Amino acid sequence: MIIKDLKASRINLFYDIILLEEDGSRAIDISVGEKEAESMAIYMDKLAIPRPLTYDVFIDIMDKFSLSVKEIVISDFFEGNYSSSVLISDGKNEKQFDMRPSDAINLALRTDCPIYVYENILDVVGFDCCKLLTESSFNVSASTIENIDNLSVFGINMLQDLLKDALEKEDYITASILRDKIKNREQ
Repeated sequence: MIIKDLKASRINLFYDIILLEEDGSRAIDISVGEKEAESMAIYMDKLAIPRPLTYDVFIDIMDKFSLSVKEIVISDFFEGNYSSSVLISDGKNEKQFDMRPSDAINLALRTDCPIYVYENILDVVGFDCCKLLTESSFNVSASTIENIDNLSVFGINMLQDLLKDALEKEDYITASILRDKIKNREQ
């Protein structure tokens, strides 16, 4: 899975991470706390900060002891909560540790390790990201600018994908609206 998007949730102080199949179109949405999302955003946006974040310190300690993160596995979904684990290796032995998905994803970002999601989770809570984008993309003759305003549920990366799609379809009216929406979000 790849991190497709990080966006503010409809629930205050929470953020949604969209994990998308690397070679597919299924995705899951994981809600995380504000601090965990902020840490992801700082890393993803390559922002310089004066002091290292906890995840960065953890990775530094692991490096000093010749440990590495091999993979992150999101293994369960029960009553609205995901469970995940991280596989740590010293080169000879591997140990699996239970970890909150938000913490595991932060480690995955920093170590570029793979993120896996069990198939049964994708079957239960996964959604077809491409289908969702297609249903949300617009044909100016079939929809109005109001439909584009409804896309506020999407984060910046999804809007950029829609913009790319609109440009490929030579739908310049929709593309200009999306461009302005992206520009407003970035300010």
